Amino acid sequence: MEELASWRRLPTGWIHLLWVECFHIYLSVLSWHSLVTTVNSRCAQEEHHIGTSRIDSYFSDLFFFGHAREVKLTFNHGTDLVLPAAYIWDEGINIPWIIIGWTLPSGALALLLFILWSFAAAGSWSFESARYLNFTWHLARKRPYRVCVALMSAGPVLLPVTWFLQVVVWTSGNEALINLSVMKSCT
Repeated sequence: MEELASWRRLPTGWIHLLWVECFHIYLSVLSWHSLVTTVNSRCAQEEHHIGTSRIDSYFSDLFFFGHAREVKLTFNHGTDLVLPAAYIWDEGINIPWIIIGWTLPSGALALLLFILWSFAAAGSWSFESARYLNFTWHLARKRPYRVCVALMSAGPVLLPVTWFLQVVVWTSGNEALINLSVMKSCT
C-alpha cells in the first residue's frame, strides 16, 4: 500500500505529457530537419553519383545555422567534391530556405512552451486524473495551439512551392533536371 502511495506522488502527468502527448512534436521537427537537409545533399550526390553523410552535415549546418565549413571529399575514382565554406546570405537564392527551414522548429518550440505553460497553469500532476484528461481533450481546440500548428505546417507547404519556383527561374539544363528528380523523390 505504501508503494502505491509513493507512485501517486510522482508527477506522472508531466511524464506522460512530455513523452506521449508531445511525441508528435519531436518527430515532426526531426523529420523536417531531415527533409530540408536531404533535399540539398541529394542534389549534390546525384550530380556526382555519390553518397555520404558529410554532405548532409554540410547542408544541415548551412540551412539551419547559416554557415557551413568547407568539406573536401574524394571518391572511388579519384573524383573530388569540394563544398566551399559558405554563409546562407552568400547566395540570395538560399535565404528563403533558412527562413522556411526554421518555421517548423520555431512553431514546434512555441507549441511545446504553450503546452507546458498551460499544463503548469492547470495544476494537474497525475495522468489518471480527470483534470489531466480534460486538459488534453481541450488542448487542440485552443487558439494558440492552432496558431502554432499552422506555423509548423507553413514550412512543409512553402518549401516545395519555393523550390519549384527557384528551379524554374534560376536553373537550367542538367541542374534543373537533377533538382526536379530530387523534388519528385522527396515529395
